[in-house]
Amino acid sequence: MKYVIIGAVAGGASTAARLRRLDEHAEIVIFEKGAYISYANCGLPYYIGDVIKDRNALFVQTASAFNQRFNIDVRVRTEVTAIDPVSKTITAVNQKTGETYKETYDRLVLSPGAEPIRPPLPGISNEGIFNSIFIMKSLIPFLLLAGFALQLSAQSSPFNIQLEPLTIPNVGGLQAYAFGQHAGKWLIIGGRLDGLHRRQPFAAFDIAGHNNQLIVIDPSTQQKWSAPLTSLPVGMQEQLSSTNMEFIQEGGFLYLVGGYGYSNTAGDHITYKKLTAVEVPAVIAAIVNGTPFSGYFRQITDAQFEVTGGHLSKIQ
Repeated sequence: MKYVIIGAVAGGASTAARLRRLDEHAEIVIFEKGAYISYANCGLPYYIGDVIKDRNALFVQTASAFNQRFNIDVRVRTEVTAIDPVSKTITAVNQKTGETYKETYDRLVLSPGAEPIRPPLPGISNEGIFNSIFIMKSLIPFLLLAGFALQLSAQSSPFNIQLEPLTIPNVGGLQAYAFGQHAGKWLIIGGRLDGLHRRQPFAAFDIAGHNNQLIVIDPSTQQKWSAPLTSLPVGMQEQLSSTNMEFIQEGGFLYLVGGYGYSNTAGDHITYKKLTAVEVPAVIAAIVNGTPFSGYFRQITDAQFEVTGGHLSKIQ
């Protein structure tokens, strides 16, 4: 079986790596119009903010390294200009040499990506305004200006925001978690333990980085309590250890929807189609006192809950 994939980066490279795991004998060819097979999308804010100084640190995978690891033919700077589904061929142009040639396929995967929409804002076409990773820092002045303009339209009087860092002993780094609150204590559920994942998409969100503990924190006394999820049903454990669940607290109940992570049940990374209700005061008390808490969780399944990321709000 011969697979041709148009486009690399997150979609194409991840698809190619997955195909190789499913079939070690398949012939897989990736055509990428740009110069890079992939880059660390999650590192872009850190690059703009000068936490990552060197732009090349974002390009942790090369075409040759990908080929050596997965035995996949990667052709960067090669644009696919035509597809003939009848003869199952594509036409490609090598941008360095100008050579045009045809390539056959048995299965074709389209993952070409797209350019972002450029909003009709004043100055959007001015010299020095870009939307490319290669010159991304040039966006900063424009973004600041646009944000300032939006702020002025919504807020007429000056205001200040102060952020005070708080360090809790024995609490490690955690990102993209859900949380509820009661009586000054925080209940933290899910999220990733490995912080910024500069790995490539096909290696990201590994199961070792799942937060499989329920964590309670008292910020005023700087105390921490935790309990494993193992007393809960497997389906509930998997969702509650995922990342980027949408969530909202209504009274004493925390509602968690979706989330993304590796599921042992499915044998793959999935977006969970679950809604879980958590009785926050009771769970916090149980974790602090070391008593059972499984009776304070309820879960239902529906395809409409298959979401990840974003913000959950209640419609009045």
